[in-house]
Amino acid sequence: MKNGTDITFKITASTEELIAAYSVRFSVFCEEQNVPYYIEADEYGSSRIHVIGLKGSEPVATGRMYITDGWLKLERIAVRKAWRSRKIGTKLVNFMIKAGNDIGIFKYKLNAQFSNIKFYERLGFKTKGKVFMEAGIKHVLMIREDDGYKLYKFQ
Repeated sequence: MKNGTDITFKITASTEELIAAYSVRFSVFCEEQNVPYYIEADEYGSSRIHVIGLKGSEPVATGRMYITDGWLKLERIAVRKAWRSRKIGTKLVNFMIKAGNDIGIFKYKLNAQFSNIKFYERLGFKTKGKVFMEAGIKHVLMIREDDGYKLYKFQ
């Protein structure tokens, strides 16, 4: 059985890694959730920091992020279907949060799919605001504010 203990997370540093990240996103959002490709491949791709999770050379997870008004905005968090239920999503989000911590950012926000609220709550996020539609899917804004001094166990 495949496990999620030896997944390597990194910020993409090559065109090949970026394409791998998009392949995960297209698989999850476009093929599974029927989000149109033109929405998933938006105009912000080149101005975001992309993260890829690799099992050897196989892309299994991805996310992207950027800094806005002192917040680290997490976006497009996805784990390929065959790799879910192995805590890879948790490790991916924690990697992204640590990347923010490393540059002095301790406030995070994301637009969570309504079905994933409990997942993000387990990671310390709280809902803020009302449910809204994005790409035909219910979402809600979630935020997490850390004090900058507390150390978190990154699993």
